[in-house]
Amino acid sequence: MAVCLIGIGANLEDRGATIAGAIKILAEHGEIQRLIQSNSHTTQPVGGPTGQGDFLNAAARFDTSLSPQQVFGLLQTVENQLGRVRGERWAARVIDLDLLLYDDMQFESETLELPHPRMAFRRFVLEPAAEIASELRHPSTGRTVAELLEHLNTAANYIAITGVAGTGKHVLAKKTIDELGGEVVADEVDQMLPGKLSSELNARKLEVEKRIMDGRTKLLAQKTWTKKNEPKVSDFWFDQSLAYAKAVFSESDYRVVQQHWQELCEQVTKPKLLVMLEKRQNEIDQSQFSHKLQHALNACAKKQGQCPLLRLDASDPDWAFQEITAATVAMR
Repeated sequence: MAVCLIGIGANLEDRGATIAGAIKILAEHGEIQRLIQSNSHTTQPVGGPTGQGDFLNAAARFDTSLSPQQVFGLLQTVENQLGRVRGERWAARVIDLDLLLYDDMQFESETLELPHPRMAFRRFVLEPAAEIASELRHPSTGRTVAELLEHLNTAANYIAITGVAGTGKHVLAKKTIDELGGEVVADEVDQMLPGKLSSELNARKLEVEKRIMDGRTKLLAQKTWTKKNEPKVSDFWFDQSLAYAKAVFSESDYRVVQQHWQELCEQVTKPKLLVMLEKRQNEIDQSQFSHKLQHALNACAKKQGQCPLLRLDASDPDWAFQEITAATVAMR
């Protein structure tokens, strides 16, 4: 039997009755056992059309012999049975049932991704989930549900944006701050390196990379950041130096960068959320540098213990902006 965690939301009609109806249908299913439901939480809508009513959010966990795809299909069937109509994304809805966790499975297809790609930074998901599943572990971050919620409660109000050259990191950071208020923390690599940044950054030397890390450490120094600071969004991620070194340096030079990173990382403010802007495969430059760097960035971001990760398609900046603003609001 697998342990499943689902998120539940409703902001149309009789929200409480609809949620109770969904729980009843699931509890009576022959392949579901030991279903436990959280309390309901009233939350404001995140993203989507304006003018929506407040959501009622809850969570449930259960044991099941169904496969992940079968659970996903069952949740959609229950939604349809209760009158869910799918239209505009993040619009008001009678019922929303999301499969958040299925044991420790990591899985991705066109219709289903496990763990749920946005659960780790959504307060309206984590607060009810922590009531009934605090010990369940989010396999991508390696943190428990309780630890993810604690991260939202204690981390600095800071989002880091990373990606290969040409993904629009600075533009997205500035647009986000213009919309939500706060401060952009801009990388100073442009001032440290002659000429225009491009995929030929692999010409950077080891000592230059170390100086870049020193400069980023000053920008992210913990002593200048507190929980009470205004929101900040950086157009770089401190750990991206490790990815860069892994992609272009020799193994011995990589170890030098790694050692320097270890000496500095405790001084650096850690992000509450990491945003990864990714190019599509057909947009990767012919030198293969961007491909190597993007692969290395993904590997760094997926290391256990990292902060929650939001992966976005850099080719659609409007969509990326909607996603990052919604994520920012969802963490509050």
